[in-house]
Amino acid sequence: MYGEFATPLDVDRITGVLHRRCESNGVSLQWKRDAKTAATDGHRIILPTLKQPITKDAMTRLYGFVVHECGHHSRKRVFEIMEGAQLPPESPLKSLFNICEDDGMEREVAAKYRGDCKALGESNSVILKGLTKSWTEGLAKAAADPSIPPFTEQDLAPIAAIAVSQLSRAEWDSYSNASRVGFMNCQHPVAKKLINDLVDEGWVTKFQQTKDPDDCWDVSIDLFKRLYPDADEETLEKLRASGHKGDDMEPADTDGSDGSVDDEESGDGDKPSDPTDDEKKKLGGEGSVISWKDAVLSDHGDWKEKDFNSAAGNVGIDWTDYTGGDVILMPPNMINVVDCRNDNITKPSEDSYRSIGSPKSFLSDHTDSRAFSNQIRRYLQAQARVRVDTERYHGRLDKRSIVKLALPPIDGGEWNKKLFYEMIEADALDTCIHVLTDWSGSMNGKKMVHAADASGRLVHVFDRILRVPVQLAAFTNGKSRCDIGLLKGFNDRSMGPTEIATAFSRFYKFSSANNDADAVMWAYNQIRKRKEKRKLLLVLSDGCPAGSWYGGHSGQNLKHVTDFIQKEGKVELYGVGICSTAVETYYKNCKVLKGAEDINQTLFEIIRAGVTRGRKR
Repeated sequence: MYGEFATPLDVDRITGVLHRRCESNGVSLQWKRDAKTAATDGHRIILPTLKQPITKDAMTRLYGFVVHECGHHSRKRVFEIMEGAQLPPESPLKSLFNICEDDGMEREVAAKYRGDCKALGESNSVILKGLTKSWTEGLAKAAADPSIPPFTEQDLAPIAAIAVSQLSRAEWDSYSNASRVGFMNCQHPVAKKLINDLVDEGWVTKFQQTKDPDDCWDVSIDLFKRLYPDADEETLEKLRASGHKGDDMEPADTDGSDGSVDDEESGDGDKPSDPTDDEKKKLGGEGSVISWKDAVLSDHGDWKEKDFNSAAGNVGIDWTDYTGGDVILMPPNMINVVDCRNDNITKPSEDSYRSIGSPKSFLSDHTDSRAFSNQIRRYLQAQARVRVDTERYHGRLDKRSIVKLALPPIDGGEWNKKLFYEMIEADALDTCIHVLTDWSGSMNGKKMVHAADASGRLVHVFDRILRVPVQLAAFTNGKSRCDIGLLKGFNDRSMGPTEIATAFSRFYKFSSANNDADAVMWAYNQIRKRKEKRKLLLVLSDGCPAGSWYGGHSGQNLKHVTDFIQKEGKVELYGVGICSTAVETYYKNCKVLKGAEDINQTLFEIIRAGVTRGRKR
C-alpha cells in the first residue's frame, strides 16, 4: 500500500477473493462501468467498475459489497417475495423492503462469520462517510437556494428508514460506530425529528426482531403505512399477500438500484443450513478475521467485452490513467531472476500439487507436439527454399548464358550482358525466439496447463527440430516486485519436455500477480542483443497486468512497453491470449488460445503471420 491508495497487486488480490466468494455461492460476477453501486438478481452479482487510482476505502467498500451480495444468496426467499409482489424499480416500498432485508441479512451473516462481520462493518463505515459528505453538501445547497421548497417528513422518509437500520445494526456492528454518529448528526432537523419518533415507536426493535425475509416483508409493509399514511391500505395488504405467495415463483432478472445505504438489490431465501467445516474455511469461518488485505492468489474472470459492455480490464478494472501520472518501469537490476534449470530452489511438496503443480501436470502432449513439429517444419522449409535470380549484371557466372555473347545484340546489347546469377536465400530460419509465459495466480488451473503445454511445444519444435535458438521464461511477483523464472536459455540445447515441465514446476510456488510491463521489457532486453536477423518475442498471458513495482499503473505501463517495442520494429512482438481476449488491448499482433485443442493451430498462425510479416519487411 502507498499512502491512501491501493497498489495494483492489492487490487489483484481482492479480485481473486471476490471471484472465489461468488464461485462458492454459485453466482457469476459481472463488472459494469455505468453501475453506481452493487446489485444482485439471484443469478449474478453486479459491481461497479474500479477506476485508478483506487483508494483503500474503495477496496474496503468493494469487499463489503461482495460479502453483502453473497449474503443475499443465503436467503433466496427474498427473490421469490419480490417476484410475487412485482414492484417497479422506483417503488418506495421496494426500497424499504431492501433496507429492512439488508439489515436482517447482514445481522445473520455477521453472527455466523466473524470475518464477514468485520468486512460488513468496515464497508458500512466507508459508505456512511460518503453519505454524510454528500448529504451535508446537498443540504447546504438546498438551504442556499430559495426556489427549493422546505423538506417534509415524506421527502425524508427513505433517509429515516436508513437511519433506523443503522441504529438496528449498532447491536452487532461496532466497526462503524464513529461514522454512524457522524451520519446521524448531519441529518436535517425534520429528519432528526422523524427518526426520534420512529425510535420511540419501537421500529428499531422491530427491525432487530426479524428472522427471515417474510418477517422483513411484513415490517416493510407496516413501515410504509407509517411513513406514507395516504397510501391505500387495501392495496398494501394485497401486496403483502402477493409477496408471501411468491414462494412458488422463479426468481426474476432485475437489475435496478434500490436506494438502500449499501446498494443491494434484494436478498435470498431458504433458511440456510449450518456451514460445513470446508465452507467455514473457504469463507473465513468462525473465529477467523479475514479482509481483502489477507488474500494471496488472484483469480481473474475471463473478460467478455460484448457481454459486459465495457472497456475495462478482465478483472473489472478501468486501467485508464486518470491521474496523468508518468510510466514507471523497474530498473533491470531490481528484477529477481530465478534459475529454474537446477534443483536449488524451493519446490512445492507433492501434497500441495492438487490438480496441477507437479512436473507431470505441465508436460506437453507428445502426440500433438509431433504433429505441430511436422506442420511447422514443412511450412518453414518451404519458405526457406533458395531462389535463383538469373540474368543479372553481376554475381556468379551462369554458364548457360555464355551463348549470349555469340548472339546479335538485343535491347542495345544490354540483354547480352546479363550473364550472371545470384542465390537468394530466405531468412525464415535465421531467427531467434523468446517465449514469455504468465505464471500468475489467475492462470492457476487449466490456463496454466495450456500455457505450459504451448510453451513446451514451441521449445520442442524450434530448439530440437529446427535448431532455432529459443529462450523460455515465466513471470509473476510472488517473492519480489517482479520475479522471472528462467526455464531455458538461448544456449541450452535439446531440453526435453520433462525438463521443461520440471522447470515450470519449480517456479510454481512463486505464483502470485503478474507484472507484465517489467517482465516484457526484461525479455525484450534479453532478445534484442541477439545477432539473428529476425527476433520474435511471444507473450502468453490470460489478461491484464496486475502488479507494479512502484507508481504508475500496470495497464498504462504495459501499453507503453508494447507500443515502444512495436514502434521500434527491432523485435516482433506477439501476444497469445490464454482463454482470454484481454491481450488485444495491448498487443497489435495477437491470437487467442481457447483450449488444448487450439494450441497447435493458434501457434501455427502466429508463426505463419510472423514469417509473412518478416518477408514483407
